[in-house]
Amino acid sequence: MSKNKVRLFICGDFCSTPSSSFISIASDLRSLIDSCNLKICNFEGPVKSDGRKLNKIPPNIQQHPDVPDFIENMGFNVISLANNHAFDYGDDGFLATQRAFRKAKVIGAGTFDEAYKVEITEVNGISIGILALTYASFGAWDLSTSKFGCAEMDHLRVNHLILETKSKVDYLFIYLHDGIEYIDIPLPEQRERYRDFVDYGADGVFVHHPHVPQGWEVYKGRPIFYSLGNFFFNSKNTPDYKTSKRYWYNGLAVVLEIREENNSLKFEVYNILNDRNRKISIDTSEKMLIHTTEICDLLKESKLYEPKVRQETDNLWKTKYMGGMVSSLVAVGLRTNFLGCLKSVVKALLSNNSKLVYSYIRNKNHRSNVIRLLREIQKYR
Repeated sequence: MSKNKVRLFICGDFCSTPSSSFISIASDLRSLIDSCNLKICNFEGPVKSDGRKLNKIPPNIQQHPDVPDFIENMGFNVISLANNHAFDYGDDGFLATQRAFRKAKVIGAGTFDEAYKVEITEVNGISIGILALTYASFGAWDLSTSKFGCAEMDHLRVNHLILETKSKVDYLFIYLHDGIEYIDIPLPEQRERYRDFVDYGADGVFVHHPHVPQGWEVYKGRPIFYSLGNFFFNSKNTPDYKTSKRYWYNGLAVVLEIREENNSLKFEVYNILNDRNRKISIDTSEKMLIHTTEICDLLKESKLYEPKVRQETDNLWKTKYMGGMVSSLVAVGLRTNFLGCLKSVVKALLSNNSKLVYSYIRNKNHRSNVIRLLREIQKYR
């Protein structure tokens, strides 16, 4: 590798509940990974251990104990644990996972200082910082409930940390677990926040969690990848399991190249294919080339993007929020104040007033207080 440049390989989520002995890596993909200095992935789900299952929205995921060695042997040397499954089996599961990586740097989770530590590496005279974050999920860092947690993207520390770190390094990248699962676009609020990272000094933002690829754009000369999708993800007990979810087996990998002599930052994007939970390879199919072009085009034109946002929002309300959120609130109400909850349900049926719930969710103080109360009632971590 040239002494005046640095190459980074950045991909999305990795999970394998079955043994990694079932998985092979295509030679061209392995060569691409080997050509890079820093190789980064998100390890989603702790290794199997004696840890107790966390009380959270399922599924609770565990990975086979041989997976960390497999990932390190593949060449990955920076591993993020900042995700919504890192603490699925409590602190013991997290600590077992942290110990399982013997060579790679593990980032994004731990004590408060560990979780919010920027991993700084100097390669060929170029200093690079990587900050791993997650959305406010189960396991996100909370001083009042645990010794350990994940770095949370909207914590007040984050913007200050970006400013402080950028003054010490040549390049700073945000590696983030966030977004809405299984949809082709980021929501407007996500785009605003990721651009905010760049405004504070980040040189690129790379997102995972939706489990499908989303588009990317260049903002103020810096790349924002809204979802890298899955690099490899099989959380079932058999390698023969196959999901019907669209684009579950398709992901993106980004190779960043930084050249010292002209202070340039360039990137190339590769489509990644998980072939039947057996082989990970570079996907050169016309189908995926067309799809990635389409999801990027959605971000460029408001006449395409805004109707798509409305469509996805309506669909999420019907399939996810309306039934799940309402039934959950009623269940909590019945447990804590049976008669009061019944009266509220009857009143809601008669009045058809949706203004109150909008007001409480929209108001940050009410929203925070409802979260605090629900956490205490449910004894969530």
